[in-house]
Amino acid sequence: MKNTFDKKAIESLPFFFIIGRSRSGTTLIRTLFDAHPSVNISLECPFILSLHKQFGGTNNWDRKTLLDFYNSLQKQSFVNYYNFSEMNFNHSQLKEDILACEGNCSFQTLIKLIYFHFVSDFDKTGIKILGDKNP
Repeated sequence: MKNTFDKKAIESLPFFFIIGRSRSGTTLIRTLFDAHPSVNISLECPFILSLHKQFGGTNNWDRKTLLDFYNSLQKQSFVNYYNFSEMNFNHSQLKEDILACEGNCSFQTLIKLIYFHFVSDFDKTGIKILGDKNP
């Protein structure tokens, strides 16, 4: 499914976190949420904190800063997991949409945009909620 970028729609999407101890059932809960056609929740990808350290205070984005953000995202690797560039995201569309955020845009909106572009194993009919699960 090709996602259509609408900055206002992305900004208004609610975002939730699933947090728990290892082996406590959080992966099952993530899968149950992701099976819903209106919920998009990616696999574990703990990049928010590392990107926040570098870009969290940015509200006015120029093309160079957006490219730095995208390149930093692509270089993320997760201990015992995988690299972001190997994950099931629509990377080319994500880059295009990130670059379309030039000007006034919050860090939160860019994070939501990343999660919006996660390609789920389940069919989506219209994403209304985004989520993250760690660990």
